[in-house]
Amino acid sequence: MELPATAINTIGTGNTFTCASGYGIDVNSGDISTPITWKKQTVSYYINVGININANLTIEEETILKFGSSGTIDVGYSNNAVLTAVGSTINPIIFTSSATTPAAGVWEGINLWDNSDNTIFDYCEFQYAGKGSSATRAAIKSFGSTFTVSNSKFKFCGGWGVYNDANTVFTNTSNTFEACNLGTVGFD
Repeated sequence: MELPATAINTIGTGNTFTCASGYGIDVNSGDISTPITWKKQTVSYYINVGININANLTIEEETILKFGSSGTIDVGYSNNAVLTAVGSTINPIIFTSSATTPAAGVWEGINLWDNSDNTIFDYCEFQYAGKGSSATRAAIKSFGSTFTVSNSKFKFCGGWGVYNDANTVFTNTSNTFEACNLGTVGFD
């Protein structure tokens, strides 16, 4: 199935998708400007483009988002926006690579901009993010936002697990970091 980011919320619950490995719901474009929820489905969401969130996006627990090398999410770049990704101990939300054999830093990560306040990641897993060569590459990069990450795991990041600039307010509670090439949390 292929849909723009703004239409993903129209997929109902109780669906069963049957497809080969490497296929699922292709999010083919994305400027979200009204509040929506992406529901957990039986297949992963595949993101191979930049998704711009300029409203509120909620991602349900146990949802899996797989990113291609050009895939990223930008929150609050031009308008006020909040990303709420709250999983649970047994049903985390997973942000990972779509590569068949992923490596550290194969997709960019999530960017939180200065119009993004109160974004929450709880019981999430971030895998193989931090693409590039800049000193700021990370699974989550913040440029003046206010956000909380709790009970989450960062694995095989090509850069930092989380990177913050001087204008960021970051609450970091009970997170684990494994094999992040530049370290756990970087600061400007």
